[in-house]
Amino acid sequence: MKPMERFLTVDETARLNAVLTRRAFRRPDIVAIVRLLVLTRCRFGEDASLKWDWTRDRRIHLPQSKSGPRPVPLGAAARARIEHPLT
Repeated sequence: MKPMERFLTVDETARLNAVLTRRAFRRPDIVAIVRLLVLTRCRFGEDASLKWDWTRDRRIHLPQSKSGPRPVPLGAAARARIEHPLT
């Protein structure tokens, strides 16, 4: 089977956001990681293991990923999520 790359649609993103903002969902650490995953399109393990010194120059400089070292550009929303993860 050929590997497939798929991204969330606008509707799927809105539905995911609705779930993440429910008061009943009380895992702010998981919410922060999921939001960062959506914003960076990184893999879970890449975002979950981030270190502060990897983040500079509006990028995450991943020392190791599935395809080797790579920079991940950070938009304003992703930078805000990293700076204030639990808000």
